[in-house]
Amino acid sequence: MKFLCIILICSLLLGTLEPEQPQLEIRGVWVESSSLISQAKIDETLNRMDRGHFNVVNALVFEQGYSSWNSQLTEMSPDIESGFDPLQYLTEEAHKRGIQVHTWLIVGPVGLWDGEKGPVLTNHPEWALQNSCGGTFKNWLDLSQDEVRHFWCDIVSEIVQNYSVDGIHLDYIRYPGKKWGYNSQSLNRYTEAHIDQNLLLKPTLPLYNLFEGNPLAEVTTADVLAEFDNKVPAVVLNQYGQGDVLLFNWYMTPCETQAAQEMVERAFEFLDKERTYVYYAPETVDIYGWDPFHSIWTWMNNMNESYWLEAEWFEPDPDGVVVFPYTYYLNEEAVLKLEKHVKAGGAAIFLDGPVFAMKFPELRDIIGMNAVGDYFWGTYTLTPVKEHDIIPRGEEYSITQVKRTEKGYDQFRKDQVTETVKQIRTCLPDTVLTAAVFHNKQSADYVLQDWYSWMDYLDYAMPMAYVSELEELEEDLNEWERALGLDQILPGLSVVLEEIKLCKKRSQRCHIVQFRKHGR
Repeated sequence: MKFLCIILICSLLLGTLEPEQPQLEIRGVWVESSSLISQAKIDETLNRMDRGHFNVVNALVFEQGYSSWNSQLTEMSPDIESGFDPLQYLTEEAHKRGIQVHTWLIVGPVGLWDGEKGPVLTNHPEWALQNSCGGTFKNWLDLSQDEVRHFWCDIVSEIVQNYSVDGIHLDYIRYPGKKWGYNSQSLNRYTEAHIDQNLLLKPTLPLYNLFEGNPLAEVTTADVLAEFDNKVPAVVLNQYGQGDVLLFNWYMTPCETQAAQEMVERAFEFLDKERTYVYYAPETVDIYGWDPFHSIWTWMNNMNESYWLEAEWFEPDPDGVVVFPYTYYLNEEAVLKLEKHVKAGGAAIFLDGPVFAMKFPELRDIIGMNAVGDYFWGTYTLTPVKEHDIIPRGEEYSITQVKRTEKGYDQFRKDQVTETVKQIRTCLPDTVLTAAVFHNKQSADYVLQDWYSWMDYLDYAMPMAYVSELEELEEDLNEWERALGLDQILPGLSVVLEEIKLCKKRSQRCHIVQFRKHGR
């Protein structure tokens, strides 16, 4: 049996209790779906809870789009024993022991964790989130759609009508990030007041956006096609031998804007090669991880059939373009093979500067730049420097226009999540409803989760305050208290991996994070 490493050290009055009734101290755990797949697993879980004197289980019964109950709305998890209803058995056995059962539901990502759709989005692909380029987030629901909200209302209604659960707990009820939520329905609803959609979609240059980069500097032989308003060269093209090398001199991510997508597509057209390779640099991946490389590999494959390339297989291909994704380290063998490749007429595209490989003079000559610049992060304007087929030019908007429109669209998407919470509450008038949320306004803003406005719909919010020092928690507690008071706040704390000392100073706050006795 596997308990999650996060537990809630708080007290919670669960169920509908009158103020004069005894208040309940909760000793709860969150339990993964893998602990619910059989009668034996559930018995093991409950026995362990008994030994630990726990009295509430938050059981993960909806994950990756699969249910852990006999549902008419989605498929039961294939890991569950045939003919077995985990939620039915869990509620019956837990209640015999005086343990309350709260069903833990993962709301946004309903596909498989490897990115595949899962049963919900397989049946309803139109429910998937979209980015500004029309690409879909294969495993994440678009909470702005009425049909998606109806689905969630049906899910929670099915649970409370058929099982004697004590509460519903929502998790991942948010967007994965601000680059998502650009389906035509949402855009049309937001821009129906004569707002130019191009202010949001950013299909052309100049454009104002958030950028970060590990740039190269000191142009020697290259042409600068576009630059940032901090004078950092942004799009740089160098002819070397018979070939061309293109540098997007920032940490370009898949479809960060329509213009970025357009520039990459135009680059392939301009370079006009038959084959696309994506270079795998183990020196870089070992330090920065697999995910950045994999995101670009997937992106390139979606545009052109791509081949995996490593130094030992790197041979000159005059009809090939090699993409270097965030390749900060290159060994000398790879640099010399790249030199031969480009001299022979092949092409290369760098995404972000190969900053730690610039020690090789051959690479400096290939790219046409001579030095490493300073890391940057922030909002900048990307502006064309000269006419070129790679650069999509269009109307210039003021920074004020862009900021005002983006801020409004952020709030519009936050309101879509809030409306989802509101509708779920409408379907659960007599059931305790809680939600895991980002720990403060700033962090929640990145995922468009305006949970401070949810308190009329939730019984309790559970901020994910996964900290190791009291001082870190103090800031969050102060923010919650100023904005909301603390009656409906149940912070989730990480307490398993290491001993933490959160209760040195303020006895009242200590009481809040260790246990709470209160009612509504």
